[in-house]
Amino acid sequence: SGSIWQLNTTLGQLGCAADAICQLQFVAIDRAGNENRSVTTTVTVDNTSPKVSLLSPANNTYFASTWVYLNVSANDSIASGTNLNVSLFINGTWNQSIFATGSLNFTANFSNGVWSWYVEARDNASLVNITQTRIFTVDTANPLVTGALTNSTDGVEASNVSLYVNVTVTDPNTLSVNVSNVTSLSMVQASGSIWQLNTTLGQLGCAA
Repeated sequence: SGSIWQLNTTLGQLGCAADAICQLQFVAIDRAGNENRSVTTTVTVDNTSPKVSLLSPANNTYFASTWVYLNVSANDSIASGTNLNVSLFINGTWNQSIFATGSLNFTANFSNGVWSWYVEARDNASLVNITQTRIFTVDTANPLVTGALTNSTDGVEASNVSLYVNVTVTDPNTLSVNVSNVTSLSMVQASGSIWQLNTTLGQLGCAA
């Protein structure tokens, strides 16, 4: 209407099909043949989803603290330096978002347990990329150690006599169990929460 002119088209129809910055020039011509070509504008063609990846922690990492730091990398594939909407999902549910680009850090507080996480990045063209899912475990509880037993009937043994030792360790994430005096020896998981070792007092450093 009046002096307003418009067109409904696509960047592809204007010849801007490739991922790049496209410059549009406006040409106005009157009935006398006078032209004005002085007005231009630029539009970025973006058909490519942003790049996003998980940096740390590695998959199946264990934490002894409830505060966990999650590091990711997110960059726009076309408009370098353009901020992205980067969202963290915990156990499939949105947790928080950062509007930025580059190496990004999410910080969150977790209770004891196993947690899954992934990140979604969305650019200004509403193109989305989602990372793979990783798992981490928060475990702030010390192992419970009970029932330390030996095969010694009276608690008195020579240093070279075979000594059978077992102990009960209750912890869902037990990694290793050692018995030591001067020397530390690794015990073997017999079954479930039972750990055992067949050794001598001499091997444990109890020689005198």
